[in-house]
Amino acid sequence: YYREWERFAASVPYMLLNTGIESLLGERRWRMGKDLSEERSMSHTATLDRVLGWAQDMGNVGVEGSFIMIDPESTLAEFHRELDEIEKRMAGYAGKFRVIPGILHNCFDATVGTPSIKMYPPPAGDRRYNNDPRLRILYVYMTYAMYRDCREAVAASGGDHVKATLFLIDRLRAVAKRIEEKVVLGNLGRSFEMAYSQAKVGDFSFFDED
Repeated sequence: YYREWERFAASVPYMLLNTGIESLLGERRWRMGKDLSEERSMSHTATLDRVLGWAQDMGNVGVEGSFIMIDPESTLAEFHRELDEIEKRMAGYAGKFRVIPGILHNCFDATVGTPSIKMYPPPAGDRRYNNDPRLRILYVYMTYAMYRDCREAVAASGGDHVKATLFLIDRLRAVAKRIEEKVVLGNLGRSFEMAYSQAKVGDFSFFDED
């Protein structure tokens, strides 16, 4: 593909490649059914690194990737690992990589008739998945408050989407840590209801306050 990309890049001041990266953790890509083989999933990150290296060499090429940050078997530890891998590339390919964080359809109940069911068929006789229940509150943040932060990040960075991405990655990590500190698993229901009821009317204090 590089020859075609180089031909287009030579005809424009700047070229941005937009792609669904989904995850930098090979085991997650395979778990989510994103590739035809486990080998392809496990080599995906190395392929992305080659593309980013090529973009850096070209000078006028950037890469924008969409990510799935929560899926039915996510954990907070895995969420932090994903952010770490994103940050490594942000630092290693300065100015060439920006990220669009997102969430999977039906993050916690992959139900019949939805896109997630193909990735996560319900376990036989059991509809529960192995995700960390605290991610339900992180899901509330990403559904309601993250887009406020995206807009503010772009505005504060003067339209520099790479700087905006770094701001958002820091924000995602801070919110995840705040949830870990504030939420007691035995009292998860109350915390979820509080976060949800506030966020749906535009009150993001649950995520903003220490």
